[in-house]
Amino acid sequence: MKQILFDLPVSAEGSPFIDLPEHTGLEPYIYLRDRLRERGYDIHTPHGRSVRDAERVLFWDVRFSPRAGRLREMARSARQTWRRIRGRDGVRSVYRETLRAGLEDQMALFLGEPPVVHPPNWDRGAHATFPIVFTWNDDWVDGKRYHKFRYPITGHTPPLPDPKFSERKLLVNFSGNKISPHPNELYSARRRAIRFFERNHAEQFALYGPGWDRPVDGEGPYITWRGQVAHKWDVYPTYRFGLCYENMCDEPGWVTEKIFDCLRAGSVPIYWGASNVEQDVDPATFIDRSRLGSDGELARLLLDMSEAEWLRCRRAGRDYLASKKFAAFLPPAFADTIIRALQL
Repeated sequence: MKQILFDLPVSAEGSPFIDLPEHTGLEPYIYLRDRLRERGYDIHTPHGRSVRDAERVLFWDVRFSPRAGRLREMARSARQTWRRIRGRDGVRSVYRETLRAGLEDQMALFLGEPPVVHPPNWDRGAHATFPIVFTWNDDWVDGKRYHKFRYPITGHTPPLPDPKFSERKLLVNFSGNKISPHPNELYSARRRAIRFFERNHAEQFALYGPGWDRPVDGEGPYITWRGQVAHKWDVYPTYRFGLCYENMCDEPGWVTEKIFDCLRAGSVPIYWGASNVEQDVDPATFIDRSRLGSDGELARLLLDMSEAEWLRCRRAGRDYLASKKFAAFLPPAFADTIIRALQL
């Protein structure tokens, strides 16, 4: 079989191209592996393999330094992460190996993380050596160098309980406690919402995720923090609403698993993120936080929502999850996008 290498920030033990239980976040890559095998390709991470034997070399995020100066400085934290993953021998640069092998025409780049998380992705000078760049950013897609892909999510959710409206508490949040200097970051907006509901509706609100035991806003501990859970779906069914803020706002096409996890678990999302989210997600399924002036206004809306209104959102959510629009985020669409653009 022909070989494709996919340079992802994972260890060999965490390779997404080995057999794993279903319902994992790596399912889209397992599905991609199986589809490619049907077409005569084996896909692997580069661990223990030479790029010279590869038909294609794919890269997730700009985790290399194609030029000196600002980009190298911006990518320092990413390289440090790779050192921890790859061990004491330092960072193997699959990117440089691929260039030295003369395989520029066989390379492709995926811009996965947004500017608030990984700024090097958004220096277009870093894309110059790639004939194909996959991006979720709708403003960049041209069908030539830049090809649209949607952030892939798992195709499965286990059967879940469905408590009545009256048996559910109000609101839950799942996220890490992070900070960023980017002007469009939503980490601070998320913290403000959490503090508001803690002060005013603590008995109806819960907070889950890493880092909340170390406040970064100068205030005291988060009294509603409940630690971490293995799966969001273990908790979501006990709440009417989920706080589903992306890590940043006003990026066209940046729609991740946050809103879908909430919908699939039978809660109603409160969404803030992509400027054009309504192109991908039915607006009847969620509450658009960007249209509300304050957390107080949000709280009044949630507390005043009747069971009938909430059930209408739920029904719209179920209809959406059965639609072609939602299918565009599932593993088959992810694999189709790659196979088509790479002409495999």
